[in-house]
Amino acid sequence: MELYTEAGNLKNLTQLLLKKYNAFLEVSSSDAISIESIINSIDKYYEDIIGCMAGNIYWFDKHCRTVGCNKNVLAMFGLQSVENFKGLSFEELGKIGGWTLEATQSFKNDTLEILQTGKPKLNIEEPPIPHEDGRVIYFLSSRVPLFNYKNDVIGVVGVSIDITERHQAEKALKKAKLEAEAASYAKTEFISNMSHDIKTPLSGIIGLADVLMHRLEQKEDIDFAENIINAGQQLMVFFDNCLEIGKAETSNLNLANEYFSLKSVTQELYDLFLPAIKKKSLEFYLFQDDKVPDYLLGSRSGIYRILMNLIGNAIKFTDTGSITLRIELGEKSTSKNTIIKIIVKDTGIGIPVDKHQLIFERFIRLTPSSNNLYSGSGLGLYLVQKMVESMHGEIHLSSAEGKGSQFTVVLPFVVPLLTSQEYKQSEITSLVSLPAFSDNIFRAKDRKTSPCILLVEDNILAQKIAYSMLTSLQCRVDIADCGQKAKELFTPGKYDLIFMDLGLPDMSGQNITRYFREIEKDTSHSIPIIVLSAHTTIDLKKSCIEHGANEVHNKPLSKIQAKSIIDYYLTKS
Repeated sequence: MELYTEAGNLKNLTQLLLKKYNAFLEVSSSDAISIESIINSIDKYYEDIIGCMAGNIYWFDKHCRTVGCNKNVLAMFGLQSVENFKGLSFEELGKIGGWTLEATQSFKNDTLEILQTGKPKLNIEEPPIPHEDGRVIYFLSSRVPLFNYKNDVIGVVGVSIDITERHQAEKALKKAKLEAEAASYAKTEFISNMSHDIKTPLSGIIGLADVLMHRLEQKEDIDFAENIINAGQQLMVFFDNCLEIGKAETSNLNLANEYFSLKSVTQELYDLFLPAIKKKSLEFYLFQDDKVPDYLLGSRSGIYRILMNLIGNAIKFTDTGSITLRIELGEKSTSKNTIIKIIVKDTGIGIPVDKHQLIFERFIRLTPSSNNLYSGSGLGLYLVQKMVESMHGEIHLSSAEGKGSQFTVVLPFVVPLLTSQEYKQSEITSLVSLPAFSDNIFRAKDRKTSPCILLVEDNILAQKIAYSMLTSLQCRVDIADCGQKAKELFTPGKYDLIFMDLGLPDMSGQNITRYFREIEKDTSHSIPIIVLSAHTTIDLKKSCIEHGANEVHNKPLSKIQAKSIIDYYLTKS
């Protein structure tokens, strides 16, 4: 308004604008320029500014025709000036730039959408397009509508940032990740196969020693057999840890939830370690708070393996004194959710304070094997920590060199509302839903006649061990060394119990089990099938039971385990 008042009319207004513009450019009155020159110089002024900007800058009119761009866009198309760029359609741009039809249409559609809606499109990763110098460029683009004074959309302004290096880095990272995963999988497969190949004969050694132990009479000979069994079981633990380390690295420990009795876990571990405790003349104290629920819902295998490692280490590193296992109710426990606090304390050699964190690293041993004092792989505590983390718990260490060690594990569990009978059923069925046939398990009416058992096993040594073990338990045994032979021998009701190996030469034990269940479907029989495997996992157990098995056990099956299975399934209901 002031300008108009001062000028008085449109002619004076134009002269005033020219005067102010000349003053802005520091042009003398003798060199004053025309209004057309002013417009041209303003265009060039801003084109020069935009031309120097980083990234690709461009803009279109409302008809999707190019209006202007910066130098980076010109270089990408191989154009000499902005004049060569102006007035081009997307189709013409695509032809000049060598774009694919898909890329051309994608760019055009985005621009049309902005013109129609008046809304910007931000941070869009564009299809790759070629550069004049032969490179393929990836852009991250933002486009916004351009409005006039009436707020009508009259064009689109775009800014594209070259992210080719980032894209290549991400691609390389993805490729490296895939290669690492493939290598990890190959390593896990190799270890798994190696473990199976070693554990199969090792199972035979342990099984033979178990058979011999029950035939020997002299205490010294029995002790030798027990030593063979203990040494073999230590090797079994080592190979199992080798498998678990791969799973821990991929967060695939398979610690599935199940109903279980904590007292049964501690009793089982006590029975397992009692010979070693007696051999070292150690005292073992077990305290379980009466407030701790009898039954829990959580990972039984997880807490079992945690305690097995901690108690095993306590025994290994304690030569005199005692081992204490204390189980208490943790803070913040409720009637439905409980916190279990587990303390394993020993009077052993202790751990230096500066090594507390180090012992949880994989492959770390504070006492090298060359010292020949303590055996181990350096995997136990690493796996313990991984399992505790997988169960959303915590582990703490209190120890000093020469003063013993105390490991405290805090784990959350759910308190199930189970009766003792319901718990027993859940425990028997391996805590996985069974098919309908499981409610009709066939059991012998009495034990006056010898049970007839089908042993499906291809390994000759394993056959001999199992045959000797089962016949010593007054069982009649038929042997099938492959799936086809098992099919030929099987008829519903012919056998009282089946022991099924998983790895057979012609088909898997799972498929044979399913085949048997299909045959039994229209009969009143459902013969108990016990699957045996060199390495069982939660997933494997679940799969076997879904195929129709009743239980899954690790090889080798001891005579005590075999007798327990026979007594359960072949005793009158």
